[in-house]
Amino acid sequence: LHTIHIRGRLPLPRRGGKATRRRPPDFSDVPLAAHFAPLLELRGLRDVSISFPGLFSCAPDGLVPFAEAWPALERLCIDLDTTTSGGYPGFAATLLALAECCPRLREAELPGMGYDDGVLERVDAYCAKREGSGHGLKKLLIQQVYRREGMTENLFSKEDVAAQLFPYAHFEALFDFVKRLYGH
Repeated sequence: LHTIHIRGRLPLPRRGGKATRRRPPDFSDVPLAAHFAPLLELRGLRDVSISFPGLFSCAPDGLVPFAEAWPALERLCIDLDTTTSGGYPGFAATLLALAECCPRLREAELPGMGYDDGVLERVDAYCAKREGSGHGLKKLLIQQVYRREGMTENLFSKEDVAAQLFPYAHFEALFDFVKRLYGH
């Protein structure tokens, strides 16, 4: 098995012939990887697409187990719509895990992520170890990038981190939420 595409959504209950939205279940106390544990055992996966908008929150290191489990990965698309679930995977931690663990990865589409400045030293160490030979990722699309209130733009640039780890990739964040939320 080399390819897997799974999609889920909340059903809309009907009342009097009209569709109504119901509150999504709270999965925040369960690590994201635990929900997909059987998939993580499929080490030979090359093309993975997981879409569960609004159902799962994600800890800063929540996407790291996916990178560690699938070293043959060439394409990864994860849609969790973290804007409604409230938890954000860490930007630098996720990208570093993909760079370290998935050498064949060529395309990644990732959910909204938050700035996580705690792993920047590890990013620098990884890049120094690679000594100019960059990862071959070609396309990196991130739905949104969030920043904690009070973080300065100069702390690190998401483009710089992405370019350090994936020098050949076209990087695009669909929407930099911090500009709208905090006016930066």
